[in-house]
Amino acid sequence: MGLAAPQIGENHRVFVIDTSSGDEPLNPMVFINPKIIKKSGAFVSHEGCLSFPDMYTNVRRYKNVMIKAIDEKGRSFVLEAKDGSLLAKAIQHEYDHLDGILFIDHAINRFEAEQELTQKHLPPLEVEKLLEEPELDEELKKEAKQAK
Repeated sequence: MGLAAPQIGENHRVFVIDTSSGDEPLNPMVFINPKIIKKSGAFVSHEGCLSFPDMYTNVRRYKNVMIKAIDEKGRSFVLEAKDGSLLAKAIQHEYDHLDGILFIDHAINRFEAEQELTQKHLPPLEVEKLLEEPELDEELKKEAKQAK
């Protein structure tokens, strides 16, 4: 669904996403020098990553994101992804790779993530890299209250 340049050893701020599924035609989107310019809401996303084969855990994500980038033809564009869509998740996931952040750094439950990594014989969680995300935690609490 996505791949960022740093995942293949390239030190460039570039990623590609294709959220098409099933019988839909492929629709790769290129993001060069992207910048998330707006984010709001929060939700829990169950994610995995090519960097961690067959490993999945729950992470915090913004529900809505707006990103500005340059496409493969050198044209600037702005794209908004809403409501915790697959596109919203993918944008945040791949954007993080550009800053050396992995999906497990957003893990909601450190112990579940560590257990999953151990079971899959993957490198251990680097606890010092876990992100403190008070803004997202607060948004998740609001979402939970509204759901009741």
